[in-house]
Amino acid sequence: MASVFAIRDCELRFVGRDAFEECMAQHPEIYRYLDNVLAARLRETNEAVAAANFLTVEARLARAAPPAGRWEGYLGGVRTAARTELFP
Repeated sequence: MASVFAIRDCELRFVGRDAFEECMAQHPEIYRYLDNVLAARLRETNEAVAAANFLTVEARLARAAPPAGRWEGYLGGVRTAARTELFP
């Protein structure tokens, strides 16, 4: 049994095991897609667990922060530039 949490309104449908297996037999390329999605999620989870347990506080902050460097864009309709440094 799986639990689902939606971040916005959505419509869910149940697909039984027999229907799922029949669909997979007709469209085996879906297995490759699901394999890639699950592998990516597992990789992200492994990286997060490793970071939480083995990295220093500074390294965890650097991993979570936007890249340091020069930022240019528009802020309130005004062209803006900024230089960012995580650890000056």
